[in-house]
Amino acid sequence: MSVQRIVIEATGKSIFSLLLDPYTYPDWLVGARRIRSVDDSWPEPGSAFHHVVGFGPIKLADSTRVSSLSPPNCLELNARARPFGRAGVRFTLQPVSLPTGETDRTELSMEEIPTSPVLRALTPVVDPGIAVRNDASLKRLRDVVLANFPQT
Repeated sequence: MSVQRIVIEATGKSIFSLLLDPYTYPDWLVGARRIRSVDDSWPEPGSAFHHVVGFGPIKLADSTRVSSLSPPNCLELNARARPFGRAGVRFTLQPVSLPTGETDRTELSMEEIPTSPVLRALTPVVDPGIAVRNDASLKRLRDVVLANFPQT
């Protein structure tokens, strides 16, 4: 299991709105190439967005489903990347209080848990790489959030 955290100078509501927009994922999620389609019922639990992921010349079409949704604090996804398997991904947002009492910063954590037998068995080997990818993804997400919701 890999858990990465970042503090972003934005409200949880702003960050959550980008997490709920699948079309932003190729802008920040390392390995995401493009979104092929989004279910009409998105982001209801059970709905999915269909994507292309890959690195270099390797590209795979698959999907990611909403497992659970608790706006604006938690989004849980079930991500598939065949032939490697599935992983549960949980985004959790917590306000960060400043000394002035303001909460215009948010701690975002991204927890990725392999759910397929193959990935669970390989966790000790793949977890460091997943941590690096997810850390880079969170930094890219912070840049996208700040570009879309600049602080005044």
